[in-house]
Amino acid sequence: MLISHDLAVVGQLADRIAVMQSGSIVETGPSAEVLGSPAHEYTKRLLRAVPTDRPRGTTLSEQPVSISARQHRLIESRQRDDRDVAGRGPATEPLLVGTDLRKVYRNPDRSERVAVADVSFSLNRGSTLGIVGESGSGKSTVARMVLGLTPPDAGAVRFRGGDWSALSEQQRRPDRRRMASVYQDPLGSFDPQWTVEQVLADALIDGGALSRSDRQDEVVELLEAVGLGSAHLRRRPLSLSGGQRQRIAIARALASGPELIVCDEPVSALDVSIQAQVLDLLDELQREFTLSYLFISHDLGVIQHVSDEILVLRQGRVVEAGRAQEVFTDPTHPYTQSLLAAAPRLATGSTRHTPTVEAGARP
Repeated sequence: MLISHDLAVVGQLADRIAVMQSGSIVETGPSAEVLGSPAHEYTKRLLRAVPTDRPRGTTLSEQPVSISARQHRLIESRQRDDRDVAGRGPATEPLLVGTDLRKVYRNPDRSERVAVADVSFSLNRGSTLGIVGESGSGKSTVARMVLGLTPPDAGAVRFRGGDWSALSEQQRRPDRRRMASVYQDPLGSFDPQWTVEQVLADALIDGGALSRSDRQDEVVELLEAVGLGSAHLRRRPLSLSGGQRQRIAIARALASGPELIVCDEPVSALDVSIQAQVLDLLDELQREFTLSYLFISHDLGVIQHVSDEILVLRQGRVVEAGRAQEVFTDPTHPYTQSLLAAAPRLATGSTRHTPTVEAGARP
């Protein structure tokens, strides 16, 4: 018995599939029949939500979020304050640049482990750089160096036209709010005793200067910008679903008016329908506010759907980089080829099968 929200994996391994919704089985049958010719509307909706091979910008969910004019003014005003201050680079300059980044950790036996070696990249304003690779390939270490949480041993990170990695945290503070993050499990970064209102009010850059009424109004605007509302103000993180918590995490990231959001496996713990809603939300927010995303995922379908450029990491090194479409349609490195060959895909209308992986490949 295999339980999973990954339809491609289920399709490749299962002889029969049972689809559950709200505690009840709504459809069951042979794998090829359920995936190739689904009868129930919920099953059809799940299949439409799968991001694999869906072009960039395609809507995945049937409940897209719309941003009101007031919400747009609220968030854009937070971005505008000093975006064009002298010395922060013109709009045509990449927002984020990493050059020859290197990070080495010392093991308990005093041996050294190279986590990241000579990684370089650039991210333009309003675009998405996807980083993919196996566990331990250095993806999260790169993200931590970008966020300024881990100093590189060599190389440099530049943000908004200025040095970033070489600065002290005090020197970074004026621009710290320009950079936000969304993680795989936001629950670990929420105070379980705080309400949603407290979580978001704490993230507002000027929340302390606002009256309680005005502060609550801004929090509600943030909630509505991510498809929630005032009914969630008094809720605590533990009482929220995984998708709701991730929306709260995105609202918290938006509260400071960032230009860059680092997304580290933000949808890997969500079922495919909720994943679709979150991906559509991120896409809508990017279009509305010219946000830039550094998007880390092990799900190749997600990476292909959200990315403009892709960085493929293996053992801390870049083995392939380029436009997303080119990397997925014509990969040049054997490791990238093995990753794509090993990735499970929906084989609707056919019998299940086991993907062939070349000998020696490490999917």
